[in-house]
Amino acid sequence: MAYGQAILDRLRVEHPGDLFHLPDPDDEGDGIIVRMPSRQEWARFQAQLDDAKRVARALEQLVRDCLVHPEKAALEAMFDQRPGLAGSWGKAIGVQAGVDGELKAKKL
Repeated sequence: MAYGQAILDRLRVEHPGDLFHLPDPDDEGDGIIVRMPSRQEWARFQAQLDDAKRVARALEQLVRDCLVHPEKAALEAMFDQRPGLAGSWGKAIGVQAGVDGELKAKKL
């Protein structure tokens, strides 16, 4: 991750709570830094998943909603060059939000 300590310190002040670095899957860039989605953002995302045609747009919007760095214009440029990043990063945000296909209930 090529972000300097000054940038990380500023982001932590501007966005209290946990921040996450989502790397570029192909190591072609610095990736992005996101925050956890709010319950409202998560509910909106989940509502869009009912329509298979809207899944890609829902993942893109989830990444936009949670983005803290870089600026949105830079994110849009990344999506223009490599549209699949939205899917990779959106799914990673879901994991951080608590979605885990490996979760198993324990008998009490």
